[in-house]
Amino acid sequence: MTRKIKTEVLSLLIGSLLAVAGCNTQSVIPITFSLDVKGLDEATKEHRNPGCIVLKAGESLELRLSAINSHDTATQLTKVTARVIILSGEEVWSKTVHRSFPPGETHLTYQLFDHPAAPQEGMFLAQVISPYNGQELTNLIFGYFPAVPDIAEEPNAPILILRNRGVVGQISADRSWPKLPDYTRLDPILTQASDGILYAMFQENHYAEEGDTRAQKPTFAWSTDAGKNWKMRQITLDPPVGNVAAVRSFGIAGSDQLFLAYSPLPKIEPEELVRQIKQRMKPVKLEMNTLTRLEYEAGNTNPLALFVSQSTDRGQNWSQGVEVNTSQYARVQGLGRFYSGAQNSILFNCTLIGPEKHDRARVYDGVFRSKDGGKTWGDVVTVMSGSAECQFLQLASGKWLTTIRSVNRPGDRLSPEGRLVNIFGLDKLVTYEKKSTQWPQGYVMHKRTFIAQSQHGRSWTNLRQLTTIVGDTPGELIQLPDGRVVFIYCHRYKPQDGVYARVSHDEGRTWQPELLALRIGGGYPSSTVLKDGTIVSMVSHETVQVIRWRLPEDL
Repeated sequence: MTRKIKTEVLSLLIGSLLAVAGCNTQSVIPITFSLDVKGLDEATKEHRNPGCIVLKAGESLELRLSAINSHDTATQLTKVTARVIILSGEEVWSKTVHRSFPPGETHLTYQLFDHPAAPQEGMFLAQVISPYNGQELTNLIFGYFPAVPDIAEEPNAPILILRNRGVVGQISADRSWPKLPDYTRLDPILTQASDGILYAMFQENHYAEEGDTRAQKPTFAWSTDAGKNWKMRQITLDPPVGNVAAVRSFGIAGSDQLFLAYSPLPKIEPEELVRQIKQRMKPVKLEMNTLTRLEYEAGNTNPLALFVSQSTDRGQNWSQGVEVNTSQYARVQGLGRFYSGAQNSILFNCTLIGPEKHDRARVYDGVFRSKDGGKTWGDVVTVMSGSAECQFLQLASGKWLTTIRSVNRPGDRLSPEGRLVNIFGLDKLVTYEKKSTQWPQGYVMHKRTFIAQSQHGRSWTNLRQLTTIVGDTPGELIQLPDGRVVFIYCHRYKPQDGVYARVSHDEGRTWQPELLALRIGGGYPSSTVLKDGTIVSMVSHETVQVIRWRLPEDL
């Protein structure tokens, strides 16, 4: 029997309501159901992709229903329902089964999503439902993504416009590749001053080789010509920056002041730190330098501190770092920004893990505030439990939006009140444990993006799914001068890994059907909007690429 992935096989006990050829209708006869999608297993294994295949325009998806009749006579079934629902809980396809099943195994194949009105992409839940009590007999989570042509790494390569799983247009783009030191991790945070000068910082510094202290100086970049050309240098901070996800947040606030939140090296001699980590990691073979493997092989046990430094001279000099009290949390992580808040306050966010005494696995995005220009920081507000790598946008209307990287199971999400809500709209949660064989790459199931809104940036409501595919995260929101909101994000898994964008005309309540493909292959993107409406996107991958582009008026 063909191996099935992501299926839960349950037995259906068919009693008095079944008409069985040659048997008493009151007898109990087991029928076992399972579901599969053609090509799903291969796509998952080949691309480390959590159940998502690629479909071309007009191409259908084959959903296969298998039924095993272990009796030696045929069984007549009526009103057994096979259905497919989308993340919101809306049913997009159903089929009622009326047929006789002979002894042994029977396979039924259904063609899905082969008509123009079908969704062009998404994650779905397929089910077989009992006619007697409405119970789910088996299920399968799967997804599909439109086939996207390669985008050449060339200066004038256009952005592709996709609709109905096909390329329907192009957007002109100007691309360039600033050269960064080889020990700089390519996760940019891009910001813009009031005079249009662009500044960028990169999340994490790696040693070029073990013991290379150059990497303790973060890479700082700036452009005075709207992102066409970039200058960069290494900056010195006090206390010195660490090298394990060191840069937490970066941005401009107040009177065009640059702010940087970072974690210094632990208060231990580097040689001793290396010795301790190597001891913990035995007998693990070091594929990376020792210090950058700290988080992964030492079980996230390194409690890095958090400091904020600022510059009033465009990044030439940086103030003594001010320590932020994070003692109630187990760890701090990136990747956030600085913002100007109400009543001349300054805000920044970063991801927090803890509190340590209660739940080390609990993840929050915390927003820290300063009311004295950055001298002290406090008044911490957590966005919501389960949130991470949030990015905020204050709209022209004054309302705030935030994107949230979800870190929960595929069938779950957390409401603003911390309550588990089934994302498929079901009463019974679809549970796939992290180590389940039904999710061969179990950790990837967490990566989805949600959006929430706030009037004042303290409490968040109307949490809803923003992206449709597992792996569409992280990303950020920008607003154009004409009011349109653009969400620019990365899709993390092959074969469609890359950077994409969507457009909203109503402050993020609904989104246009067009999918914009900016780059094939890509990591964390960061963008800003110039006064003339030009979008500057800095996209990381094996190199950093800067894309200058304008959104057409008809999108």
